[in-house]
Amino acid sequence: MLKNIGDKVVAESANKFKVNKDYPTINGMLYKNDIVFSIGPISNNIDEKIRVKDTTGKIWFIETKNLIRI
Repeated sequence: MLKNIGDKVVAESANKFKVNKDYPTINGMLYKNDIVFSIGPISNNIDEKIRVKDTTGKIWFIETKNLIRI
């Protein structure tokens, strides 16, 4: 099942997270309190990087310790 998030359509089964601190990379910056959606599997390992997509559709790799599930 799909639902609208602003201009984007995402699967309801996608896990939704909030970034808990600014996360700078060479490709840009994810800011504190930005909302991201997981792409692919998530494990309970706190130091693992997972693939997420922000609300603009850009894909990021971020450690799970920098995310809060909402």
